Amino acid sequence: MYQQLINKLSTEFSTPIPIFVGKEEGWRIRAKLAVRGTIETPKIGLFKPGTHEVEDLIDCPDHHPAINEALKALRAQTFLPYNETTQTGDLRYVQLTFSRTTKKVQLVLVANGKDKCLDLAMKLQKAHDWHSIWINFQEGSTNTIFGPTWLHLYGPRYLEEELLERLFHFHPACFIQANLYLFEKILLDIKQQVDEGHITELYAGVGIISRIVNRPSTLVESNPYAKESFFKSDPPPYLE
Repeated sequence: MYQQLINKLSTEFSTPIPIFVGKEEGWRIRAKLAVRGTIETPKIGLFKPGTHEVEDLIDCPDHHPAINEALKALRAQTFLPYNETTQTGDLRYVQLTFSRTTKKVQLVLVANGKDKCLDLAMKLQKAHDWHSIWINFQEGSTNTIFGPTWLHLYGPRYLEEELLERLFHFHPACFIQANLYLFEKILLDIKQQVDEGHITELYAGVGIISRIVNRPSTLVESNPYAKESFFKSDPPPYLE
C-alpha cells in the first residue's frame, strides 16, 4: 500500500519521490505525553483514537531509551494526575526531549495552574540526571497542551543539536523533528537539490532549512520562542 502511494504520487508529480528509511526502534527523541489516572495508578501515554482515555506507554520501543529511563524516574515519584472532568490535579502533560549532544533529557512538566508541580520538579532534579527542567502552566478546560507561561528551573535554557555540522538551539516551546536521524538525511537531500531561487518553508520551527541552504531569510513567526531560538542559532542574513 505504501509503495503504491509513492508510485502514484511520483506519477502525478512527474518526478520520482525519494524514500528515506531510518531506524526501526529508538528513533523518537521527543515524546509529548498526557498524564491521567489516579495518584495510586497514574497513566502516562497517548490518547486512544477518538477519546481522551490514556493508553499507558511503558518502555515504548519508538522512544529513545533515555526517554524511557526518564519516564521511569517520573513514575517513581508521587504526583496527582490531571482530571479533565473535575479540572483538578497537578500534572496535565509531560514533554521529554533527548539531547544527542549531552545524552540527557530535557523535561517539561505541564502543571494545572500556578504553584503546581514545583515540589515534584525538585524531587525529580535529585532523582535523575537531566539536561534541564521546565514547568509550563496551563489552566482551565482546553485541548491546548502548553500555556503561555514558562518557568525555567534547572540546566541550560536551550537544547543544542548539531545537524549537518551546524548547531541549532531549541527552547522547549519550539518544534523539533521527533526523528532527527532521518531528518538529517532529508536536509542533505534538500541542500543538494536547491542551489538557487527562493524557498518557502512553512511551519519552520527554528528555521533549520533556511540555515542549511544558507539563504537570506524573511521571517514571519507567531511563536516568540522560535524567533528567540532562530537568532540564537547564528542565522543567515535576516530580512524583517
